[in-house]
Amino acid sequence: MAVPINLQSAEGAPTVGTPVPLFSSHLAGVAFPKQNYAVAADGQRFLMNVVDPDATTTPITITVNWLASLKR
Repeated sequence: MAVPINLQSAEGAPTVGTPVPLFSSHLAGVAFPKQNYAVAADGQRFLMNVVDPDATTTPITITVNWLASLKR
């Protein structure tokens, strides 16, 4: 979101405008409280963890007791 702020208003006090979205995004869901974005030090860029709509999932294979199969 971005909010226009006028520091030199006619009333003498700063005036704050209406918030507007900067862009839309689909941030990736995370199971623990973690920020899904980072802002560059100059405030000009964002790095965001987003969902790729074309992504496919790959199964994970877990091998248990693998040390026993090495001894054969």
